[in-house]
Amino acid sequence: MEGESLRDWLPLAVQLSLFAAILFGSRWARKHRPDGWFVREFLSPAFLTPSGPYEIASKRDLLIRGGRILGVSIVAFTGGVIAGLLAQDAEPFSMMALSLETWSFMLVLLSPVLGIYGMFVLVQALRRKSITITGDLPHIAWDLVGFLRISSDFPDHVRPWPDFSVIRYVAPELELVREELVRLFPRDRPPHGDEDGARLRDLAERAEASARTLGPPPV
Repeated sequence: MEGESLRDWLPLAVQLSLFAAILFGSRWARKHRPDGWFVREFLSPAFLTPSGPYEIASKRDLLIRGGRILGVSIVAFTGGVIAGLLAQDAEPFSMMALSLETWSFMLVLLSPVLGIYGMFVLVQALRRKSITITGDLPHIAWDLVGFLRISSDFPDHVRPWPDFSVIRYVAPELELVREELVRLFPRDRPPHGDEDGARLRDLAERAEASARTLGPPPV
């Protein structure tokens, strides 16, 4: 009897252990590996990894996000169906059967919610337009100058390279610099080597000239 009782409670113990491992493992990763691949890809909000400047998501980012959410919904539905089939073979009213039925109910109920949300994100991605950067124009301009200066000194170290096609600048001269950045260095072709560093240095000087017309550099 004790062996049968232990066998009945074993699935619940495994489930609780799995939940605890996921919970505490995720918290540990966020605290000790905040810039790690796992945190960036799976623990960022809603599977989103923005590739644009200022943490702005591109159309591609939203498409990936929607695809991931749909993938999770498919996995949840498949897991729910499998749990339901296994519950039918388990001893009626046993802990194993009750655990599997609970999992089946939760996963099958969750999957359409995730599926609808994933489709909403995909539609949002298809309607995505460039974001105009507004606010403190001098600060925005000098921030771009600083980024270009650092990138020109270390063109191979700024990774991942931001996708400047997802934004627009209000200041006309800054917008011309941004358009040149998109033309020279798209997302899949980041700067590399001294020649690209020189191009970034020229763009930094143009951005600085525009920034000085907007206001002094921040102290």
